[in-house]
Amino acid sequence: MQKVLFIAHWFPTKDYPLKGIFVRNHAICLHAICDLTVVNFSIEYGKSLRKVEISRSVDNDGLDILEIRLRSRFYKFFYYALKSQQRLLKKALLQSGVDVQSFDLLVSNVLFPSGIITRRVAENHQKPTIHIEHWSYLSKFLANDIYRKEGQLVLDRAKCVIVVSELLKQSMIQYCDPTKVHIIPNVVKSYFDFAPKLRNDEVIHFLAVATWRAPKNPMFFVRALEEIAKLSPRKIVLTLVGEGEQLLEVNTLVNHIELRLPGQIANSELSKYYHSADFFLHGSDYETFSIVSIEALFTGTPVIGSRVGVLPEVINDSNGVLCDDTVESWVVGITTAMNRSYDHEAISVKAKEKFSERNVRDLMAKQI
Repeated sequence: MQKVLFIAHWFPTKDYPLKGIFVRNHAICLHAICDLTVVNFSIEYGKSLRKVEISRSVDNDGLDILEIRLRSRFYKFFYYALKSQQRLLKKALLQSGVDVQSFDLLVSNVLFPSGIITRRVAENHQKPTIHIEHWSYLSKFLANDIYRKEGQLVLDRAKCVIVVSELLKQSMIQYCDPTKVHIIPNVVKSYFDFAPKLRNDEVIHFLAVATWRAPKNPMFFVRALEEIAKLSPRKIVLTLVGEGEQLLEVNTLVNHIELRLPGQIANSELSKYYHSADFFLHGSDYETFSIVSIEALFTGTPVIGSRVGVLPEVINDSNGVLCDDTVESWVVGITTAMNRSYDHEAISVKAKEKFSERNVRDLMAKQI
């Protein structure tokens, strides 16, 4: 079994349990096929000038995690201070007894800063690397950032580059040998499972889940639901799970629909919201993936979504509708979905074939 060091700056912490959860799910898949140690390099806002905490533990999924927590009022400065990060990483590895030389492979997640930090460490120890990319800003970074040349070196040096969607692959192959770019999607956890839909002839339930700030954009579908509600014989209920400043504007738009705002919900508790919804809505100006839409499909819930990210690769007439960024398009899309008959169990089965932990694990095993 290969020994792998997995380095990420985007990873859940105690304070931010949903941060980079898709990166963690990839780590769980790798943990099943190799001897994995995770370095969670967390750089976030704090009240002090600079406070560092280093700890190592095994979590509930058996992940061996070395966490480096840097908190500072000047966290943005430290995010770009890569030499300082390297020194801190070296100290943490030494303090925790993690010997880079003992690893067969280093895996980085997101080009900046993890990809660059990982490449530097790998070169110092003459170790091969695999890079996994989730980042919507990849092209902008490689075109304009002061670290763009080092970012390019990450891709050049990696023995393979993993991306999570066809959209991201098309961006990546502009900068990387296409033969070493492989699509391995994000993972949906098994607790998002199918449940039969119980039709209510008096009420229709719509659900959306997000952190409600840009690039998410619920305004088109909220306005569309308002238009539909004026003529619909059924009461329309919209539940927006999550928090964010966009909810203030949403509240000003609602007159004819019932709006429910339960706030932030733990991932393990979301299934009941998906199960009770007739349709899932996902509005966004851009997207790399949209894991919540795939979670909805796992439960058999059709998705009505923006034509962004992975959705054009996944959504079709059998499981939902794609919309353009106009109220008119969303009215047509939602009305079309409402008038269709869906095989909810088939929706769930098809999604699980591609996005299950088992499938992603098997795909990763071919590259490790």
